[in-house]
Amino acid sequence: MLQRLILLSSALGSGARALSMRQSGCSFHINTQGDAVSGAVSQYPSGQTRTGSDEDPSSFTINGGTLTDRQNRGCWWTPPSLVLQCDVGQIPDAGFTIGCDGTVSYNGQTTFYSCDTGADGLHMIYLGPNGSNCGEITLTADGNGNGGGNGGGGSGGSCPGDLGSTYQYPHLIIPVDSSSPDSAPGTSYFGEVSPTISSAYNFDIPQSYAGKTCTVVFYFPQQSQLETSSYTFSGSGDVECAKLSGPVKADTSYANLPAVAQSYGTQTVAPGNAYTITNFECPAGEAVALKLSVRAVMLRRI
Repeated sequence: MLQRLILLSSALGSGARALSMRQSGCSFHINTQGDAVSGAVSQYPSGQTRTGSDEDPSSFTINGGTLTDRQNRGCWWTPPSLVLQCDVGQIPDAGFTIGCDGTVSYNGQTTFYSCDTGADGLHMIYLGPNGSNCGEITLTADGNGNGGGNGGGGSGGSCPGDLGSTYQYPHLIIPVDSSSPDSAPGTSYFGEVSPTISSAYNFDIPQSYAGKTCTVVFYFPQQSQLETSSYTFSGSGDVECAKLSGPVKADTSYANLPAVAQSYGTQTVAPGNAYTITNFECPAGEAVALKLSVRAVMLRRI
């Protein structure tokens, strides 16, 4: 089933396009960099990853924090050695993220290990130093193949979730303020969240999306990657995303904001990352509203 991606952006820039929908699951290459070895990641026929080879680099796809290779094999850290390998029929490990600068992380870990295979200078990739002659490496998505989901790839400072050519932008962004519950601020080009202000985003889902999956992603670039806008950010970074029971309107205020139909919980966010929130069947031909609110964070356009 083809997936499409909702990018919930706290960039507060680029107009209404900051909140967008596009196809996810695109492919990219991974490169290693370290003192012992650097180069593109390729694979043995068995699916084990390796670096230091002159062979063609492997292509990977990221969806919902999981990696698959070009043969659609699930990638995981195989016990007990914890080498990165992709196997047929394997449920891939979740927790992979690609940051704005292309850095690959796994559950927040950005330092990995290359260990000597003993053959022609090749090194396999490990989660920990569990082989012989191991050295620390970092992994970077090069953006070949147009990036990916959940923090898609990209070098040269491009941000995760590059829109590509297929996306939908929100037709209405409404920031509502609990301190002025009856005030209807009208539509805005920017989202804003604070201890009293939440922002609701309307998406008009095309009929052509019938039978497809929508993935909600919180997209948060670095300030240095913004050219036409800026923001302030403070606090713990705890952001809550929720689906509302109905779409918002230009006269929506905090007092008449549609009720929360489903909360997707709280995600702690930091600049330079994208976070997968949830997946659901695209409500084709309908308008859907998503709300961002905070517990202890201030994020404001300036």
